Amino acid sequence: EIGQQDAADGTSQAAWEASFASFLSVIRGYTSAPVIVAQCTWRPSASNATIRAAQAAVVDSFEVFAGPDIDTLTTATYRQAGSPHLTATGCSVAASLWKDAIDAVV
Repeated sequence: EIGQQDAADGTSQAAWEASFASFLSVIRGYTSAPVIVAQCTWRPSASNATIRAAQAAVVDSFEVFAGPDIDTLTTATYRQAGSPHLTATGCSVAASLWKDAIDAVV
């Protein structure tokens, strides 16, 4: 729930990007595998433009790739009532979106 919690906490774009850079630095100590970043900021009623911009900004299509846009899954079919959490159907669709994103990278 990285993006969703950051959206709730009011994290700035610069702070999110700095945290991601730190995370990536740690990961690179273990692997050079591609990193895929989803658009995932939706809280009940809305997505967060600031965090979405940060998630998009770290994508360089070299070592960090764009993942699925989980924020598009907003209806009651996909989200639990009054919650950012996905329903079983939402999880299934999100998994399919993730598969497509991973397949595009590898």
